[in-house]
Amino acid sequence: MNNFINSLKKKTITAVIIGATLTIVIIILLVWIFFVSQNEPPQTRLNKMSQLTLLWAPLSKAINNAVDEQIAFSFSVLNVGQGDSLLIESNTGETLLIDGGPDSTVIQELKDVLPRNDKTIETIILTHPDSDHIAGLLSVIDYYSINRVMVSGLKPIEALSRMFAKKLEDSHIPLIPVDMTDDFTISAHGTNDEAETMNVNILYPFTPIVFSHELANNDSVVARLDYRGHSILTTGDMEEPIEDELIDRYKHGELNVDILKLGHHGSKTSSSAEFIKATTPKIAVASMGKDNSFHHPSPSVVTRIKELGIPFYKTAESGRITFDFFIDGTMKIICASPKSCP
Repeated sequence: MNNFINSLKKKTITAVIIGATLTIVIIILLVWIFFVSQNEPPQTRLNKMSQLTLLWAPLSKAINNAVDEQIAFSFSVLNVGQGDSLLIESNTGETLLIDGGPDSTVIQELKDVLPRNDKTIETIILTHPDSDHIAGLLSVIDYYSINRVMVSGLKPIEALSRMFAKKLEDSHIPLIPVDMTDDFTISAHGTNDEAETMNVNILYPFTPIVFSHELANNDSVVARLDYRGHSILTTGDMEEPIEDELIDRYKHGELNVDILKLGHHGSKTSSSAEFIKATTPKIAVASMGKDNSFHHPSPSVVTRIKELGIPFYKTAESGRITFDFFIDGTMKIICASPKSCP
């Protein structure tokens, strides 16, 4: 825990050092101008000093941009209301979108995060076809070029699943049934043009489902993402029965992660005490709508997380939550609503 928290602090310390250094330099120059210009009219001295202070913004921006260029990957829990949508983006522009939320809100979130000229999403994972995960993807397919879509399965009796499958077919987008054999990587640029890699390991489902009338929360795709000692577990709407199956199957640290995206928006049907202990998260995060009718997250889950001393980030309070992973192995957390960031 201490090593993890220390890695978070490094970027904050860097920002403080940059700000302090700039402030000292500006003050020294202001004092110098004041003394060397004593024989000049007061208005002339004031103008020189004013011009110098104007350097603050471009200098600060240039240094911050230099720091930002060292970001290899960003993981964002998008603020899509009562639903789920997660975005992973590399500094090369390669993107992975996990779910799309309940409506077209996801488009504005993507516009806010992705570069304006980036209209391609390399991979979409649909964890399961509930409306609060699949509906927003209909808009995503219309707005972006999609290379492939990976799914646990679709429900042919439901209109949203049929519309989704039809859009993929009309757009010639490959539909790939996913299981635990479908691991892949996302690439980024490192220092000196060396490649950086984030591993995406599919932990569930154990076998492909494809089409089923019975698809439910417990058919959600569960994925583990790893980069330079940092790890994330995404869980869709997985509930306790599958949590128990994962605990039984993965006994060699596969479930030990830094960041746990809680299943089913923090519902009482997920995030059992046993699963939280098995995953040993340093940070918990969940997506839900503000004042939602489902009362997510469950008070019992909130209490469980709090008793374990785990910081809990919620989109209903913090808005979009972004985890920036830097090439040097450190991490920074940014909340769209900073005052509500734990």
